Amino acid sequence: MSFIYNSRISQFEFQLKKYRNAARNLSWLRALIFVLILGGIYNYWGQWLTMSLVTTVGIGLFIRLIILSLKANNEVKYYEKIIELNQNEIKALEGKWENPENGKKWENHKHSYSRDLDIFGESSLYAKLNRTVTINGSQKLAKWLQNLTLSADEIQRKQQAIEELKKDLDWRQDFLTKGALNPLSERDIQNIKNWRKTDIQFGKFHSFLLWTIPLVSLAVAVFWGLGYLSFYQGLLYFFLVPLGYTGLNIKKLNQYHENITTVTHNLKSLSALLECIENKEFNSDILARSKAEIEANQGRKASRAVRILQKHLGQFDQRINLLAGLIMNALLLWDYHHIRILEDWKTKHSSELDTWIENTGTLDAYCSFANLAMNRGDFVYPEFSDEPLFLSVENTAHPLMPGKDAVRNSFEQKGSGAVSIITGANMAGKSTFLRTIGVNLVLAMNGSVVNCTSMLFNPAVLFTSMSVSDSLKDNESYFFAELSRLSQLDEILNQGTPTYALLDEILKGTNSRDKEEGSKAFVRKLTSRKVSAIVATHDLGLCELESEFPERIRNQSFDVLIDQDELRFDYTLKDGICTQMNATFLLRKMGIVE
Repeated sequence: MSFIYNSRISQFEFQLKKYRNAARNLSWLRALIFVLILGGIYNYWGQWLTMSLVTTVGIGLFIRLIILSLKANNEVKYYEKIIELNQNEIKALEGKWENPENGKKWENHKHSYSRDLDIFGESSLYAKLNRTVTINGSQKLAKWLQNLTLSADEIQRKQQAIEELKKDLDWRQDFLTKGALNPLSERDIQNIKNWRKTDIQFGKFHSFLLWTIPLVSLAVAVFWGLGYLSFYQGLLYFFLVPLGYTGLNIKKLNQYHENITTVTHNLKSLSALLECIENKEFNSDILARSKAEIEANQGRKASRAVRILQKHLGQFDQRINLLAGLIMNALLLWDYHHIRILEDWKTKHSSELDTWIENTGTLDAYCSFANLAMNRGDFVYPEFSDEPLFLSVENTAHPLMPGKDAVRNSFEQKGSGAVSIITGANMAGKSTFLRTIGVNLVLAMNGSVVNCTSMLFNPAVLFTSMSVSDSLKDNESYFFAELSRLSQLDEILNQGTPTYALLDEILKGTNSRDKEEGSKAFVRKLTSRKVSAIVATHDLGLCELESEFPERIRNQSFDVLIDQDELRFDYTLKDGICTQMNATFLLRKMGIVE
């Protein structure tokens, strides 16, 4: 994969160099034209017709060069960003890229699995997966990782969407690059929502005055220029009538402008993303539906509508220039007319704006899964079993673990009430295996590829109890926190909801004998519920349950070998009970005990 990204970087660096040279040459050409304009004015001073012609042509060329320079500079920014995107992918493949958007703000210690499986935060699944460039896309990705899809048909539709995007790297990187340039922030989206809620009224005769005052103002300006009105008479009119009427509602005008002005420039990214979607034909149901919803606006292109909004907001922003604002409001009631234009736009498109933002976010989020599918060609799409709570994985490893370092294991468990009790020494791999199963299930129920050579499963609710902690804030002891967590699982199971449960060392907060008896009682209860559970433990006494429930419970283990006073782990899951523990050995090895 690094070869593909390096090849693209070389291609884009060539384009970047071309546009940088163009931007530099256009800058020099502008300076030359400016000097020639000044020279023409100097040479033809007094020859008014010739001077006017030379000046007009020169200014026209100068403006044209400014437009070309802006386009060249925009291309420079585009290629700088897409090169950065490919460089980050190479770093990610090498394990050297730290995503600043790691989803820490979505951490929820009471969620059924996200904390235990490191879904959010530093070095989390979200941090490794996330490539979103829109606020809505990042929110969707976080929501999907916390709310799994339980319908096999819907998961298959997601797989089709991800596979389609995976195959079109050019479109995907173009979409992400355009979205990353001037993206809408959370504040921008909130300001848009505030603006849409704004109901601005200016009085009974406003519509009449909106057109009458500018007509009178233009007439006054003509008479003033022809000398029929004195300087002070004209000035008095403009201050009393158009500027006076503007001043009458200045607080409303300023508040309206404040609510919307910050989004002007950043709307460019939204229109660019919409245009990317409009120009692409999608075959998968989910992507085609998103495009159809964007285009369901009676033939008007969404991207064009957003560009029009951006243009009007840019014109409204001219009021920021005090002199320009005074002149345009004095002559044209500039503020009032642009509010009218913006309110007309709002009437036509306000209800559609949410749909546009929502669906660009949908494609944005799917691009993250497509990126994973492309980068990890050794991952596969899971297949589905009709048997409830069936789970089979071949040669699986943790999705975030580098392929060369991963020790792969296979695992299969069938039906309600099935429990695998996994014993093993400290650091032997029990917790990592539970997280391996859990994270692969999270990916699988999002339609993503998983880190296995094959996976067959039946979608179900996922619950974990692995990283329980006490809480000073809630005045909650460690043991009570454990009980609360298990109670949460019990409540889910009491509803008859099929569930995959991953439990690591339950009831650690009590003494050994009490822990063993309590753990046995809880595992016995699991055998009669709609649950497929994996229970990691150090309590070998828990393994006795296999003889009590031979059809439901089986013992598996991760063992450790002590060879020449050194610990050796193979991290391989085996049938049976662990035969070697290492706590006492480690205490002696570190000189803590004799």
